[in-house]
Amino acid sequence: MLAVPAHAADSLETVYGMPVYWPQSVLTWAVVGEGIDPQLVQFAAATWQAARCAQLRLRPARAGEVADIVVRLAWGKWAHAEDEAAWTAHKADQDTGEARQANIVLNPRWWRASQVDQRALLVHEFGHALGLAHTIDRGTVMFGGLGQRTTLSDDDRAGVCAVFAKARQPAAPRPLQRAWLAALAPLAWLPLRAGRPRPASPGSGARRR
Repeated sequence: MLAVPAHAADSLETVYGMPVYWPQSVLTWAVVGEGIDPQLVQFAAATWQAARCAQLRLRPARAGEVADIVVRLAWGKWAHAEDEAAWTAHKADQDTGEARQANIVLNPRWWRASQVDQRALLVHEFGHALGLAHTIDRGTVMFGGLGQRTTLSDDDRAGVCAVFAKARQPAAPRPLQRAWLAALAPLAWLPLRAGRPRPASPGSGARRR
C-alpha cells in the first residue's frame, strides 16, 4: 500500500468538514469560450493521469456530455483579488462532499502575461479540481504560489491517489440538459481559497510566494 505523505494528502472540505471527493474515477474536461488552447488543458490532464492511481482517467468531454471539469477565462470583471491568477470552485454536496463539477476560472490579465507558465498554472489548478489543497513542500506541483513545475512529485502522486482511493467506476455519461441543474438543490459552489496562485507584479518576473 502506498504511504501517503502528510503534505499532499490534504483535501478540500465542505462547510461541514466533509472531504470533497469524486465518486467516479473517469472524469471529463472541456474548455468553454476562447483564449485557451485545448492542448494546454490536455497536457495538464495527462500530467495527473500519469499518477496511475485508482484507475484515474481524464479525457475530453464528448458531444452531449456535461464536463466534470470546466476550464474558461473569466467573463467580465475579475471577481477576485487582482493578483490571483486563477480560481477553482466545486459544485459539491455539502453533507457528503461528493463533487459534481469543478470550475477552473483563469484571470485573463495573468493568463496572457509573458511571465506566467500557462502549463504549470493549469497543472496546479487541475490538482485543485481533482480535490487537492495546497502543500507546504516547495518541490511539488501543489505548493501554494505561482511556479514553473509541470511534473508531479511523489508527494503530488500520493495526494491524488489518496483522494481517488475510493472512487467508484463511472456511470453512463450524463446527457446535456438544463433539467439536471434543478436536481442539484442540496449542492453548493465551494470556492477554493487555497487554489489561487499569486503571480509577481507585472514586470518583476513570475515567482512563488
